[in-house]
Amino acid sequence: MNSNYADMQSILDGEKVIIVPTIAATDAPTSHSAVLYTPDGAFDDYAYFKQSPSVVLVDTGHEPAHGGFVGLGMLDGAVAGEVFTSPTPEQVLKGIKAVDGGAAEKGLDLENVKRVAEKTIKNVRSMGMSLSPCIVPAVGKPSFEIEKDEMEIGLGIHGEPGIRKEKIKTADQIAAILVDNILNDMKLEKDDEVAVMVNGLGGTPLMELYILNREVHNILDEKGIKIHRTLVGDYMTSLEMTGASISLLKLDGELKQLLDAKADTPAFRNL
Repeated sequence: MNSNYADMQSILDGEKVIIVPTIAATDAPTSHSAVLYTPDGAFDDYAYFKQSPSVVLVDTGHEPAHGGFVGLGMLDGAVAGEVFTSPTPEQVLKGIKAVDGGAAEKGLDLENVKRVAEKTIKNVRSMGMSLSPCIVPAVGKPSFEIEKDEMEIGLGIHGEPGIRKEKIKTADQIAAILVDNILNDMKLEKDDEVAVMVNGLGGTPLMELYILNREVHNILDEKGIKIHRTLVGDYMTSLEMTGASISLLKLDGELKQLLDAKADTPAFRNL
């Protein structure tokens, strides 16, 4: 396995040390397939590729995201830009060309992979809150200002401020605000089945995420909405931001089967 890494530069920013990786790769076991194109133009390719490729899934986006989801049952590659910066079209093209193996695990053709992706997008809603901003390394200062007794509602995943500020509330009140906003945009009825994700933004302890998750479950249980599966953890972060987002995915038989399918990546496993 090739595990060459570019140097990591430490930048002292006030009271906070920011580690800026110049490569968007994670040291993964050889059972994970990955071709990760890095911001400096280098590739780090791991040894495992699937046979008889039909549809290759390559994701693109900023750091910190996507690289951890390369592997069995998920992405075949990830093309990463700098922190909170998209890669260039040239980088994306080179990354796609570098993936010489891998297929959508269920063997679906491109049309059906696209159909399932669009159905998932149509049936998922997310909303988040934060208690603190993040510091983007290239900027060197907080992405927004917030008082110690405030929380930001509806923040952006890149650290952007939300739609409004409110005084800090309890976990059950926060869950109610986020879930109510989601359900106002996504009509769910009694006995509908969903998957729940409570996602940490980078600086929230796992215990607190599970407390928030309990409150989300209580709300959905009261409404008669069935929960097929729950994911709790740091899946899509905003660097060191303190806070969380809640996502609901309305499920049908096909989406349930695909959600429960085998996956083995550094950031997500379902074995």
